[in-house]
Amino acid sequence: MKKRIICTVCGSLSLATASSYATLLTFEIDSLANYDPIPADYGDRVSPSTPNVDVEYSANARYYSSGYGDLVDVVWGESLSTELTEVVISLIAESDSGFSVLLNSFDLAVWSPYDRQTNVLVTTDNVTTLSALVSPGAYHAITPGALGKRIDISFDSYWFGIDNIDFEQQATDRQSQETPVVQVAEPGSFLLLGAGLLGFGLVRRKRFGLAKRDHA
Repeated sequence: MKKRIICTVCGSLSLATASSYATLLTFEIDSLANYDPIPADYGDRVSPSTPNVDVEYSANARYYSSGYGDLVDVVWGESLSTELTEVVISLIAESDSGFSVLLNSFDLAVWSPYDRQTNVLVTTDNVTTLSALVSPGAYHAITPGALGKRIDISFDSYWFGIDNIDFEQQATDRQSQETPVVQVAEPGSFLLLGAGLLGFGLVRRKRFGLAKRDHA
């Protein structure tokens, strides 16, 4: 299955927040041919969804158009030997303070002629937050929901391809999340406030004058 959306999708949240943007890496890049490396800047700082997130790919990350289950346009790991190699894709929000990256989901599928398994790892800020053994099939949707400054996705078999990496950024402090709003009273409010203070002063003066006459 191929999601045709290339870069960004927008979804509504609750009334408390206006909207949420996510970046979707589909690797549908017209200039790439099979076995080509993934462009180093693909997915970097996508606006308006993830302008504070960089994406890095391991040196062995390669493009392939089809043959991995139902997925098309995937990233797999080329090996120059008979040993299995690890593919690593990193989502990084470390360069800009006040932001983190949230990994929503991604898809994995095995190279169709083979019957193999692979172990997929998601590491968040150097701590393993997901470890799963993935079996052959049309494709497997992985939903780690990991949140951190750096998230690494790795799988140890070049027989598998990854696609449709869905992630977003989140503000980690109020200063990055929103601009402070200073509420200013309307002119009518100032007039009412002034009138109220004036009236209070007149009452005080009248009471004070009565007190003086009583003691005279």
